[in-house]
Amino acid sequence: MEINYYYNNIKDNEVALVLNSKYNKRYVINGESVRDYLLSVSNDRKVSKVLKMLGLDSSILNKRKNEIDNLEESLLIIAWQLLQNKYLVIYYLDSLLNYKEKIYLKRIISKIAHEYNIKTLVFTNDIKFCFNMIDKILIINDKQITAVLSNDFYNLKIYDYMDMPDIISFVSSNKSKKLENYTDISELLKGIYRL
Repeated sequence: MEINYYYNNIKDNEVALVLNSKYNKRYVINGESVRDYLLSVSNDRKVSKVLKMLGLDSSILNKRKNEIDNLEESLLIIAWQLLQNKYLVIYYLDSLLNYKEKIYLKRIISKIAHEYNIKTLVFTNDIKFCFNMIDKILIINDKQITAVLSNDFYNLKIYDYMDMPDIISFVSSNKSKKLENYTDISELLKGIYRL
């Protein structure tokens, strides 16, 4: 199914999570230098602009595939897509990233969407990773969009399509309305302490 099918269901500056999708496409940086990889799709000026957008130093251009870490590779794949498209598509969320790197990647994805007005699609079933980053959820069944849901994670209808995150089940079971707006465990713990 073409990416435009999903792309047309989101607005500028939205991050949409696509669930139940069979997309497994993965961009790979081959043995060439990072400079060759990025300049194969754009020019020096645009490459510098995109690297700055992603928080990468221009010295990364001199590195080769075996000299970059997993986070840098993920960011360079995003850079490559941004240089080619007016939207960003993330087909996987690399399990090789540690927690701190995943948090950084989430911030970058949100920044790309909201500060630079770029439509962003994330193809994954890992709702816990995307929990506080997304604006909309597209539910796919039999290669068709069967539901478009907002990111209101306290609307229990959403959990007809996915497992309920622990934080939502905890907050939903607690009768205190003061806890309903938390989406991060550490912030929720602070909220519980304040009660």
